[in-house]
Amino acid sequence: MKLLQIDSSARAGSVTRRLTSKFADEWKKSHPAGELIRRDLSTTTLPLITDDWNATRVEPSKLNPSQRSYLSTSDALIEEVLAADIIVIGAPMYNFAISSLLKAWIDQVVRIGKTVAYGPQGAQGLLGKKKVVVITARGGAYEKGTPKEKFDFRNPICAMFSALWVSRM
Repeated sequence: MKLLQIDSSARAGSVTRRLTSKFADEWKKSHPAGELIRRDLSTTTLPLITDDWNATRVEPSKLNPSQRSYLSTSDALIEEVLAADIIVIGAPMYNFAISSLLKAWIDQVVRIGKTVAYGPQGAQGLLGKKKVVVITARGGAYEKGTPKEKFDFRNPICAMFSALWVSRM
């Protein structure tokens, strides 16, 4: 059994980091032989999507060395996701949305043919029954039905991402 812990806050003492650590500690108590894979996005250099991303549309055997190098981070992150049975993601709210670090990670792990496919019903996840826990925190109230609700872009992004290729616990 493997747990992948994704921390996306740029702040070392953030609420989401404390909560993902608590989740991982409790998981380890229940799964003493389990493996914990930690991915701290504040210390991971993630390439941005550029024109080079078109390499994802090239048959793997036809990639040149530059394209392989460009996709190597994405490939490594996808391998972490594939290896995990459970994923816990710390998703703080920055400027009404997820952190740029989490968005960059999502951009790297959502890949046509590897983690998603498109068919007659639209996007479809290729990862089977992964379980995900998204732990969110924010500095204010954005409750349904309040004037601030329309400013919370983080929760819809997290819900859309997790619905795409993971099952909720």
